Amino acid sequence: MVARADVNERINRYAPILKGLAENALRPEGVIAMLAPADAERQRAIAIVDGPLYENPKVRAYVLLRIDGLLSGAKAPHARENPTVEHVLPQTPDDGSQWLTWWPDEKERSRWLHRLGNLLLLTQRKNSQASRLEFDEKKRRYFQTRGGVSDFPLTTKVLEENAWTPSVVERRQAELLGCLKRHWAGRQSEGG
Repeated sequence: MVARADVNERINRYAPILKGLAENALRPEGVIAMLAPADAERQRAIAIVDGPLYENPKVRAYVLLRIDGLLSGAKAPHARENPTVEHVLPQTPDDGSQWLTWWPDEKERSRWLHRLGNLLLLTQRKNSQASRLEFDEKKRRYFQTRGGVSDFPLTTKVLEENAWTPSVVERRQAELLGCLKRHWAGRQSEGG
């Protein structure tokens, strides 16, 4: 899904499995092994997730929900009142804002803006209120509930940060991507 395989790729992957199942020639572990992505497929998915993920609307929420589920210990992504994807660093920070002090280089801002490290999940209700507020105010008003946490573990991790600088986003990018890589590597060793 992440690599956006076309219909022919999906047919080539599923046709032998369906045939094997129809002929009673496959056991469940065989199906799991046949569904396991190849290294090239895994690398393609990692490259997509490590790039400007926000610009890929068909998979961005799914990827963030999967990471959120991994952070919470869930076995599979969970659905919570239509989560939406929000940028921490705003797409268009106000002139004179703290954002531009932390991110003075426009090229660096542009490089990190749509990447995994700068994205989080919000409920639809919260996201509809989101704005270009300064980081502390944005955290307080949009990223946490009255109890001081977020509905999403992925978002709660942002609340732990005191500033939202390039080094924070770069570190977060590596952590979240590492979370997926470890999960996918574990699934590979399990045969799926």
